[in-house]
Amino acid sequence: MIKRFLSVVFLIFSLSVGTFTQSIVPVTPVVSASESILALPLILAWKYDSDETTSVTPATDGKQVYVPTSSGGIVALNAATGKLVWRESMGGQISAEPVADQAAVFVANGIVGSSPAVLQATGAVRALSLESGVTLWMRTLPFSLQGGLITDRTAVYGASTDGRVYALRKNDGMLLWVKQFSSSFISHPAAGSGRLYLGSEDGFVYALDVRSGDVLWRYRTRGAIRGRPAISEGLIAVGSADGYVYALEETSGFLRWRVRTGAAVQSVAIPGAEVIAASLDNFAYGFSATKGARLWKRELGGRPLAEPLSQGYMILLNPISGNIAIVLDARDGKVLNRLPTGDDNNSSAAPVVAGKILMLTTRTGLLAFSRPE
Repeated sequence: MIKRFLSVVFLIFSLSVGTFTQSIVPVTPVVSASESILALPLILAWKYDSDETTSVTPATDGKQVYVPTSSGGIVALNAATGKLVWRESMGGQISAEPVADQAAVFVANGIVGSSPAVLQATGAVRALSLESGVTLWMRTLPFSLQGGLITDRTAVYGASTDGRVYALRKNDGMLLWVKQFSSSFISHPAAGSGRLYLGSEDGFVYALDVRSGDVLWRYRTRGAIRGRPAISEGLIAVGSADGYVYALEETSGFLRWRVRTGAAVQSVAIPGAEVIAASLDNFAYGFSATKGARLWKRELGGRPLAEPLSQGYMILLNPISGNIAIVLDARDGKVLNRLPTGDDNNSSAAPVVAGKILMLTTRTGLLAFSRPE
């Protein structure tokens, strides 16, 4: 009887904790290898030609893809067909990776060539309608947000070069909180379990409470952190400009292990039991997530500036130079697939997946791949 009572109590507690966590930050679904779009084979489904693509990664809500343009606008395309849905111009330049959900597409932009001697707001965040691109609300900021935006059920989060981290209410742009730090941010934030994780230019990894912005813990590396932290099974991994990969406890920031690569580490991913690091020595590395032991090392065709895409045990890397993106087996580093992008056409924008469509930004537009019917 006591055992049954304790089991019921544990079940209720587990369900309540899970509900609370999801209400703050949605959980990214796990994609199995059989469901992965990276599984062979892939063919070109459609192509969107443009001379206005940038290194800023597009956003998607699963139905449409929202592509930043060099003229400071967003182009919305049907993800399945590549057909133009709408185009909206905001001026300036898109300063951070946009994010889209079922409510809106959220975009950060900045004024180009503004004078530091003139006191004015140089940044803004907008919520655009998914159907038309019309601005639903706009919030001006002293400086433009950098790196990328991230959302949960209630807020949009971003950080700027003046060391501020913001939380804005999703439905009207009202400022929920702002925190000032001593160094600038140009990294991409990540979220999990009610925390916001991001790295700074002076090498700190911060874990902030999403409700208040309070610092829960911090850990300092010896170089700037510019990629997105990777989170999995209580582990947070970051790459630093000091050439090391750091694995930290998600709840406390305690260092589990650190390992060195041949150069600054641009980005990391945790597709399974491995931590994958993209290093500016033109190599990708696979490390054991538990101990940090090196499992493999694979030379790439150029510098991997784009954030890798992982699904199942497969990981897609898109080097900045060359004419292909490659899919590796995260367990042993073997090449599973190659996607042609055109001669010297690769971009530092990260790959994007919408349903069964994989999209790669190039210097001449957008390429969409899918499995053959």
